[in-house]
Amino acid sequence: VYLNIYKWQTPPLLRLAAETYLLFLLNVIKKDQERDPS
Repeated sequence: VYLNIYKWQTPPLLRLAAETYLLFLLNVIKKDQERDPS
């Protein structure tokens, strides 16, 4: 339910930017884990 409200209240461009930023963060975290497995 919260996600639906979030989607309706958020401009598409801002939502796209947020999703891109989240994907970028996930990629950085993955690279850090690969470089330092511990």
